[in-house]
Amino acid sequence: ETIRKYLISEIRKYAGCTKESFYITGWMPVEEIDNLKPLLDADKKIIYVLEEPDTVKNLKPPIELKNNVLFKPFETIVRIYGLPAYNEIDPTAFVSVTYFLMFGLMFGDVGQGLVLLLGGLYLLKRRMSLGGVICGAGISSILFGFLYGSVFGFEDWIDPLWLRPMDNINTMLIVAVAVGVLFITSSMLLNMINGFKSKNPIRILLDRNGLAGFVVYWGIIIIVLYFYKNGSLPFSIGTIIVLLLIPILAMFFKEPIENYLHKRELLPKEKGVFFVQTFFEMFDTLLSYLSNTISFIRLSAFALNHAGLFMAILTLAGMTKGVGSIVEIIIGNIIIIGLEGLIVGIQALRLEYYELFNRFFTGTGRPYKPLKQFKKAVVKNQ
Repeated sequence: ETIRKYLISEIRKYAGCTKESFYITGWMPVEEIDNLKPLLDADKKIIYVLEEPDTVKNLKPPIELKNNVLFKPFETIVRIYGLPAYNEIDPTAFVSVTYFLMFGLMFGDVGQGLVLLLGGLYLLKRRMSLGGVICGAGISSILFGFLYGSVFGFEDWIDPLWLRPMDNINTMLIVAVAVGVLFITSSMLLNMINGFKSKNPIRILLDRNGLAGFVVYWGIIIIVLYFYKNGSLPFSIGTIIVLLLIPILAMFFKEPIENYLHKRELLPKEKGVFFVQTFFEMFDTLLSYLSNTISFIRLSAFALNHAGLFMAILTLAGMTKGVGSIVEIIIGNIIIIGLEGLIVGIQALRLEYYELFNRFFTGTGRPYKPLKQFKKAVVKNQ
């Protein structure tokens, strides 16, 4: 009874009162409204008003992430960065796919992946949130282990379904860059979708990760690929400059155009500072397109490093005979799983946060904390 009274008093903290009435406001999922309305209508003393989130000014609706059993473990990665705002896409599904692929590309091994999977299952049993992520990483490692033909570092136990990284270095580098282009393009598209959801045409059209940035990014990629294949440019230099200059100028004058639409002064008082600052921002944007894409080369670099590290362990084991050789191989695998597995996990997380999230995700949402959680606690303790 003491616990029940305490929890009720906690709920009353969210209510205002006068001599005759209590007042409480809050948010709730739209699918639960139909269940609540009959209960409220049954008591004639209760007066209630329902408002849509878009009509409530100066308040941000809270966020509750809802994902299926496959994606839900990766909510942990999203929550570390922040929750999506009300008018943003939940990036959990995107993170699930991209993190899964990146980890496997860097750490593909059937045996070591199985160890990670078992470790993740153990953590899940202990109700640790990262357990699901580690399970996903382990499954990814197992799948890519079959593609690479690697079991506990040994590459002569099974045939690769795809290729062996150390024998196809150039292919691995090309694949890593291609994956980077695909992921960056996807994050730009998500940014434009978020622009539609937030009804922000400037974000859709003129943002560095909007349509203008998309045109510049893919324009550069197409020109480079065409030149690499044919040894010449697809258009004249003048035409290329014009085609790229239009979206670059659109990004350059993003702020004045936005000011015009909101009926503000087009340019700040210090116009010279604006042009110099914006010029260097555009220069940084163009460089970032290159650097962000090249950053994904680490996917192949760590795959090669993984194979090379075990080659070194085998070399050391070869200098020892009998049981000592087996012990060295076991210790080597433990070091690879523990140390390199951790580094690869961090590198995949870095690519998520710095190369992808920055393009479409603000992480400014706040969590949904329903009052019914107090009710559940009351029922549990009665």
